[in-house]
Amino acid sequence: MKKIETKSVVLLQHHLKALKLPTILAECQKIASRCAADNVDHLGFLLQRAR
Repeated sequence: MKKIETKSVVLLQHHLKALKLPTILAECQKIASRCAADNVDHLGFLLQRAR
């Protein structure tokens, strides 16, 4: 899986670090990629859990 560094991803990573949310930081890209592949919308993304 190729990690895509977009402006939004970089900004999200910055905020997650500032909020001290390391687990979400570590898992968000993987979950986002899975949701994109499964055509899951943003609300579905928020309901996802790390596998």
